[in-house]
Amino acid sequence: MIRFGMPKGVVKRKSISLIEDLLRVPINKDKLHFFDQGDVHYYLLKHRDIPRLIELGCLDLGITSTEWLYENGSDLYIHKELDWCDTRISLISDKDSPVLSENATIRCITEFPRITRDFFSRTNKNNVTIDNISGSSEALVPSIYNCCVDCVETGKTLLLHNLTEESIIYKSQIVLVSKHTVCNQTKNLITMIMELMSHKEQNCSINGM
Repeated sequence: MIRFGMPKGVVKRKSISLIEDLLRVPINKDKLHFFDQGDVHYYLLKHRDIPRLIELGCLDLGITSTEWLYENGSDLYIHKELDWCDTRISLISDKDSPVLSENATIRCITEFPRITRDFFSRTNKNNVTIDNISGSSEALVPSIYNCCVDCVETGKTLLLHNLTEESIIYKSQIVLVSKHTVCNQTKNLITMIMELMSHKEQNCSINGM
């Protein structure tokens, strides 16, 4: 059995499209688990969980965002970068109260504590308290926290709350990953996926001309 983890969230539509291409049939988009006659199982999961599940041996391969490889300290092999989403991890603060230029103690909230610690260490900011949250950290700035470190795609939420990207910390990429050593059946599936994606990219390029 081959177990393939694919992301939900803003790229769920891309995941569903790939599963349908691999199964060659339409699927029920409300389901989270699919499988074919070749005993390949597809799971729709959160980005953050996919690297860890591969490392634990619960999944054989997956598609995830590179900030979660960084955040989890995952040592996985990247087979291909996918043009699925344009996001970044940024330091977010109130437009009228930037934190990097201040010497006062900084209270920061984030779902990326490792990335955040590394960033403040590089900027020589030692007076920082970092708390962890599972998401929506922008809602707590500036009324409870001075800043947050979060994923930004369009920036619309920031504009609505008078927030700004004070610094772009990390540019994310959606990637196809596995352990460095995989079985032949997994290798064959990876080859099939990469050929399918390359074919679709070529078609998009031709149609865009």
